[in-house]
Amino acid sequence: MPAPKIELPDAQPHRQMPYLVVDFDQPIGEGVERRVLDHPHLPTRAVKVYNERRPELIAKGLKGWTYRNLLSVRHRRQRRELECFLDLHMRGQTTAPDLPIARIIGFCQTDHGPAVEVEKITRSFDDTTAARNVRWLLTQREWRAGLPLLLNDLMDRLDRFGIYVSDANHENLMLSGRDGRPQLVMVDGFGDYRLIRVLPHTPFMIRRSIRRAFRAHAADWDLAWHDAGGRFAVNLP
Repeated sequence: MPAPKIELPDAQPHRQMPYLVVDFDQPIGEGVERRVLDHPHLPTRAVKVYNERRPELIAKGLKGWTYRNLLSVRHRRQRRELECFLDLHMRGQTTAPDLPIARIIGFCQTDHGPAVEVEKITRSFDDTTAARNVRWLLTQREWRAGLPLLLNDLMDRLDRFGIYVSDANHENLMLSGRDGRPQLVMVDGFGDYRLIRVLPHTPFMIRRSIRRAFRAHAADWDLAWHDAGGRFAVNLP
């Protein structure tokens, strides 16, 4: 008996993947490699777009050639950031209200190229305006006095969640009220970006990375650092 004939459906015409139209010239934040932009449709999300105007991409010499041709160098920071978040996600920790880093939603396409969709750190649950960073807090008398407590709390949470810190500069730390209380959240600078990593995920190495990253900025912020405790000094002369 002959086999029944199977009718295959007509091939679907190729459709271009939809993308988000973003305002590249109005960033809510900017790092070395990416710009952080408002999501055009979701006020509680943001997109990190790879900065097509990065000076490294047009630099002369070995540095420019490396960034243009070696993707392993160009995207190392992004991969380690994603790796860090994935580790937390697999441990079931990314839903915690006091998560010390911005949540990563996924990848998307924009009219300025590929981007990472992330949680937008806002000023409060009801106010979806982008949160203020530590640079701004340092200029505010009412916040400056309590800043060491906020920084120590952030370091404690980073340690508890086991997050390696590489860059704790004031642009990467945002004041959020998402847990119903003021708390600092890292939007960048987490994950181990070193080319050669040696025991990076041991508790000792993670704790050391946190203390080193924050201690490096204590003098710039004119805040006292207590070496014995590895924390910012609070109410000390």
